Amino acid sequence: MLYKPLKYFVSYIIITVIISFFGPAKYYRYDKLSIAVYMLAFIVFFTISYLLGVQYGNRIKPYKDLHNIERKAIKILKFCILLTFFISIWSFFDYALKYGLSIRNLGQAYIDLYSGFERNSGRGYSALELITMFTGIFKQISIVLGLFYFKKLNIQWKILLFFSWGLLVFTSLILTGKQKILGDLIIYLLSVFLVTYKSNGIRINKKYYKYIWGTVFLVGFLFIYIQKQRYSAAGITIFNYDDKSTYHVSLNHGHTLFKIFGYEWGFPIAILLTNYLSGGYYGLSLCFQIPFVWTYGLGHSYSLSVIFNRFLDLPFYFLDGYVLRMEQKFGWPAMSKWHTIFPYLASDLTFIGAIIFFMYIAFIYSIAYVEALKYRNPVSLLLFTTLNIMLVFIPANNQLMIGPEGYFAYLTILFVWIFFHRRYNINK
Repeated sequence: MLYKPLKYFVSYIIITVIISFFGPAKYYRYDKLSIAVYMLAFIVFFTISYLLGVQYGNRIKPYKDLHNIERKAIKILKFCILLTFFISIWSFFDYALKYGLSIRNLGQAYIDLYSGFERNSGRGYSALELITMFTGIFKQISIVLGLFYFKKLNIQWKILLFFSWGLLVFTSLILTGKQKILGDLIIYLLSVFLVTYKSNGIRINKKYYKYIWGTVFLVGFLFIYIQKQRYSAAGITIFNYDDKSTYHVSLNHGHTLFKIFGYEWGFPIAILLTNYLSGGYYGLSLCFQIPFVWTYGLGHSYSLSVIFNRFLDLPFYFLDGYVLRMEQKFGWPAMSKWHTIFPYLASDLTFIGAIIFFMYIAFIYSIAYVEALKYRNPVSLLLFTTLNIMLVFIPANNQLMIGPEGYFAYLTILFVWIFFHRRYNINK
């Protein structure tokens, strides 16, 4: 059980690399050898660090008794549920007052949302945007610990929790067409399930597996359906995709995927598999071909670069990062295509440094999982869940640190975990 996250993660990375090599997308002058070598090195060093972390975590002793920790955690959880409730209400009415409540095609809603949007334009932030930046951690606590301590909550708090997140999903997905919240929710759900599966001797009845995998399948279908809606709203089909897209990528119409699912549904599946799960490796291969330029610790995060540029009048160092310089040289879009997480980290750390960074991540990731599993440690569960978001998005981008809401939540949880995680190891 201690090695399941490693097995799942390594399998996931290998599958996404294979899709990039043999999937329905064909890439112009794709250096597959460099990707194979780099990702193999990444997997080897990540695995070594994970194994060391498991050994270290197994030596950590419990700290306090069960009831004191749970009472404290549930008090914090209830505060976070209340705050999430008010934020969900505010977000809903903020959108309704600005745009109305007409429910449109999900793809069209997404296109309309970003129509005329300009990055780092110097515009001011609304009160809701500023509050959202710094309250992501409370929303995360509400759902992660809400699931973890679900049986400890009375019916009123359960209703409040589900209503808050239901409204957030409705506002984000149905009204604006954003699908990220679905991805986050499924990561939260599976992370908590993996920990509670054997934590404290609990076994989940096998009949519930069909509901769990049914939920995963439903979310996967929704992702595919959203892609279908988006590309339909933009007037893009499999037959004009090559013309509408950059010359770097084209679709193989004779691929087995299209023979199985046909063109209508095979096309959005191909988009999901290539644009999100594997296309980033091609962008990474292009970044390997340009020289390193240090970005002073700000190149890994677009939002962090914006903040230091706008409020401290520093140069916008993100411009010197790998992805934008790669676009200038090769034309592969920096902001609308993926490049994996590595060029973002490498802008500050070099590509070798990015692997070393992940050795540290793997080490604390495995410790957090061991503590959550053995001692029902709520702080470690939060870190484990947060790092799962980083790991799942490795083939795409630096999802955890690219936006201020997720970055602030990550830094806060990491800080609390580093200095206080041992205190939450429950003596069961």
